[in-house]
Amino acid sequence: MANLVKEPPLDLPMPKVEEFDPSQFSLVYDKKHDTLFIRRAVPRPGTSIDLEGEMWVRMDPRTGEILGFEIEDFKRVFLARHPDIASAWHEANDRGRLFRRQRESLLAIIIDFIRRFLDVHPQQPRLCAP
Repeated sequence: MANLVKEPPLDLPMPKVEEFDPSQFSLVYDKKHDTLFIRRAVPRPGTSIDLEGEMWVRMDPRTGEILGFEIEDFKRVFLARHPDIASAWHEANDRGRLFRRQRESLLAIIIDFIRRFLDVHPQQPRLCAP
């Protein structure tokens, strides 16, 4: 018989958005899957936290250091919900290529979005044990 006792959530540190350095990250848009990946050049093991269906934040589960982001349904759903990010995305992509200044500006807007999200949802992040 399966164990019917639900495991308690594991508390994790809050993602350290104040220490996020956009120059250490690259943006990769997967057009086929409509997914935006924001990641470090050298990947590290981490834990992915679902921010209420808006995006996944990959972070170090001990320190809260941000290791990357994944935003599914980026153009179809996410940009439609967040016009400020959509405007920055379209402006940055007018030339078909993100330049460093545009990439860092877009990342700063996304980090600000995450900061505001965490202020409104202070219970995040929590991860249920498998």
